[in-house]
Amino acid sequence: MNIPSSTTYAWWLSVLRIYTGAFWILYALPKFTNPNGFLPPNGSMATMIGQAASSTTGPYHAFIIGTVQPHIALFAQLERFGELGVGILLLLGLFTRLGGLLGALLAANYLLAVAQPPAGALVSLNAVALALSAVHFVLPTGRFFGVDAMWGRRRYSVLDDTPAMPIPPRRPAAQPAVSDNGSTVVATQGTIPAPDAITPAPGPNGANGGPEFAAPASAGPQVDQSSTQGSV
Repeated sequence: MNIPSSTTYAWWLSVLRIYTGAFWILYALPKFTNPNGFLPPNGSMATMIGQAASSTTGPYHAFIIGTVQPHIALFAQLERFGELGVGILLLLGLFTRLGGLLGALLAANYLLAVAQPPAGALVSLNAVALALSAVHFVLPTGRFFGVDAMWGRRRYSVLDDTPAMPIPPRRPAAQPAVSDNGSTVVATQGTIPAPDAITPAPGPNGANGGPEFAAPASAGPQVDQSSTQGSV
């Protein structure tokens, strides 16, 4: 089975976003072109709030009675401008997730205000608006063919132009030091001691300058040479 590419999914989600934005704009336009048919006291807003006050119960009923009805003119303006704003945001793909969230909240509020049996609420226009808006809240549908996509490309291009921090040079690994007689002296702490730090060990007659070299005190424990040499 051939699975569509991510670009195909992005295109179809963009189409769904544009449709949802147009849906909200067309839903809001009559409230601007015919304000008297919507705004209180004689418009459909007052009728809808009156029905919600008589058919709802519980906390939402208290919200309708105590908050919405005393300020019904303000809530009418918030409703129509909110629907228009959601439609514009989704249509342009600008702050798409914010537009999806606001649209879902508006549709959920309408579902609560209109008392319907569960089956009727599931197939209502408000339920469809809730499902469509929730898709754009969950998925970043504006990141492809939208203002959010152009903003994202600009942001990433700015980040790409930032010069990278220089990488400090690596310290060379410790190399074994070779003495004058060809023997090898290896530093035990990972670094090579300076030549001045290596002092000649006493020779067989007690004089300095013998072929052996004594490592510095920081190089580790020294071996007693008298114990390693056999008796003559």
